[in-house]
Amino acid sequence: MEIVKQAHRVGNMVSTAYVLVDDKTGVTIIDTGPGHFGRKILEYLKTIGRSPADVSRIILTHRHFDHIGGAAELRSATRAKVYAHPLDAPQITGAEPMQWPKGAIGAAMKVMGPILFPFAPCPVDEYLADGMEIDLGSLGVLQTTLTPGHTIGHCSFYLPSRNMLIAGDALNNASGTPSVPMDAVNDDTHMAHETVLVIAQKFSGAETLVFGHGAPIIGSGAQALQKSAALSTAALQKTKSK
Repeated sequence: MEIVKQAHRVGNMVSTAYVLVDDKTGVTIIDTGPGHFGRKILEYLKTIGRSPADVSRIILTHRHFDHIGGAAELRSATRAKVYAHPLDAPQITGAEPMQWPKGAIGAAMKVMGPILFPFAPCPVDEYLADGMEIDLGSLGVLQTTLTPGHTIGHCSFYLPSRNMLIAGDALNNASGTPSVPMDAVNDDTHMAHETVLVIAQKFSGAETLVFGHGAPIIGSGAQALQKSAALSTAALQKTKSK
């Protein structure tokens, strides 16, 4: 569905991809869902009158299987460049083994993940960096912000022309209130909470928030970020008091 003009959300039962459309610079896909979800993204492109040849770039917010599973398939079908942060790239390319969540959840996913969500390593053609700007033509620039904690190389993206923050998994909105994902799936939960405070301050005027998990927030993004910051502040204070 189109969230705001030229920005589309393509969801599945596991995570969400975003499609940004410009006639001059082409289509930008942000995150690709789990294995085989690339096909659904290609099908969605047809519904908005676009083809694989229109895709210029595939941007990955972070290295987790539910966000990168369709990347290799899409790269092959579109010949687009794949972007990721260098700290997360080794697991995307297969240079390092996939890291699964901690504890019992991770143990189960390590067994079932490759069966339910097959993953093919994908080359990374361009490295993301904090502050990097990507020209999206009529959509203006897409600003990259390093938002570590969920993974060390996690990046979020702000589109000033639409006042929209693409948070990836720096914030999870599955519960209806954007918050840090559960500890088991984070590289560093303390860092993730600190990152939320930075996000809330840096993007305090954002109207639209979209996430890897959960429904978008349209029109009340600033208020939602204030609530997120309050939750993370409380979590950090709780940690300090222990």
